[in-house]
Amino acid sequence: MFAGVAALLRRELKGQVRGRRAPATLTAYLAIMVVVLGGVLLISGTTSGSGTTADAGQVLFIALAVTQTALILLLGPVFSAGAIAGERERQTFDMLVCSRITSGGIVLGKVAGALVFQLLLATSSLPLMALAYVYGGVGPGTLFAVYGWDVLLMVWVASLATATSALVRRTLWAAVISYILVFLSVFMTGFLEVVVQALRSDAGGSEQSFYFLYLNPFAGLWELVIPGAREELANQGNPASFVLWGGVWHALVIVLSLGVAVFAVAPLGHRWERRKSRSVPTS
Repeated sequence: MFAGVAALLRRELKGQVRGRRAPATLTAYLAIMVVVLGGVLLISGTTSGSGTTADAGQVLFIALAVTQTALILLLGPVFSAGAIAGERERQTFDMLVCSRITSGGIVLGKVAGALVFQLLLATSSLPLMALAYVYGGVGPGTLFAVYGWDVLLMVWVASLATATSALVRRTLWAAVISYILVFLSVFMTGFLEVVVQALRSDAGGSEQSFYFLYLNPFAGLWELVIPGAREELANQGNPASFVLWGGVWHALVIVLSLGVAVFAVAPLGHRWERRKSRSVPTS
């Protein structure tokens, strides 16, 4: 299985790095990060008298972290929406399924192929993010925690988009559905949280607690980049952590999405043959 996954991963990487899309995407990604970096430094320079260098470093780090997370959520479906649907459009899906690679190996290879280039994008911005550490106010633990959260979101988006790609026969529709699911996760959870808090306020509820916000990808990021955010939540009567429950939620979605993708990729005949082979005793 691992040999098949490695072979499929090499094939996916060759397909991604060839052509103009890979360098164009990397250039655009770094250009956006540099623009945000320059804008924050320019604003910090004009208001340098109102704060310290550590405050400027925190603002710079928060701006870059939010931008990087937004780009991960925006670009994730681009690399994964055509994972299975693209094979069907190129009429190579049957040949891939008939190979020695298992259905799980196909899905894992496709997800890994989409993640490698995204990891390259995130790694390329590491010097820019580390610049906030030079300014002060941001420790190395916070820097690596943010990157760990972003990697979790990469896997989440890649798994979700791959499952959608396995269920839909067209890459365009797979991308549209994936973007809708990401949109619902980011904006609809925030909207529902506002509605719930408004209803609780009208009902006279004084104790603050959150419900849908734990499912929002930016809630965990907020807890990681804002100094003292966890202590502030605890003081307001919210012992649950956005990072903890958000991580559990995203991990469950990853497992469910991978399971759906494997089930959708495996033909019914292949599943029946494997079930028969397992039930027949060997001499």
